[in-house]
Amino acid sequence: MDEVSVCVGGTRVAKLRGGEIAEYDLFAHDFGIGPASAESVCPIGDKGAYSLSLLKGEADKERSSIVLANAAILLYLAQMSGDLQECYLMAREVLESGRAHKKMLAVREMVPRFGK
Repeated sequence: MDEVSVCVGGTRVAKLRGGEIAEYDLFAHDFGIGPASAESVCPIGDKGAYSLSLLKGEADKERSSIVLANAAILLYLAQMSGDLQECYLMAREVLESGRAHKKMLAVREMVPRFGK
């Protein structure tokens, strides 16, 4: 899967299980949220600063929703829950608790810095 959209059009999914391919659509309501407009989820200004604001939990609800839906899909694929709404709530708790930002800081410390 590439990326899930929480915008009105949703996301077309093809799932391979047991040698069979099933196709279906995912929409914002599958995550327990309302649809977002395309404008409301577009990055504002510098993408690095925008991403950091998302990880710090400083972005508004609609801008965070696309990140949380994509995190929910990863939790779903990791079989943390078979319920996308529950996965969305788990992702939101990680973001709101500050753990997402803390993890990014920890990873940043592990990555060698170039040019130093």
